[in-house]
Amino acid sequence: MDEKQIMKLIQEYVEDGELSCGDAHKISEANGIALPLIGRICNESDVKIKITKCLLGCF
Repeated sequence: MDEKQIMKLIQEYVEDGELSCGDAHKISEANGIALPLIGRICNESDVKIKITKCLLGCF
């Protein structure tokens, strides 16, 4: 899966420019995508996506 496809998955969960950590985990587990990759894509996207409600303090 390429980064554009991953971004489409992420955008399904984004509300007001934010993605909850729990939703990042759901995306990761359901699609076999590493959490750090999800974080990097959020940080590097043209539209910054902030990861919130972090479960471990990683984001």
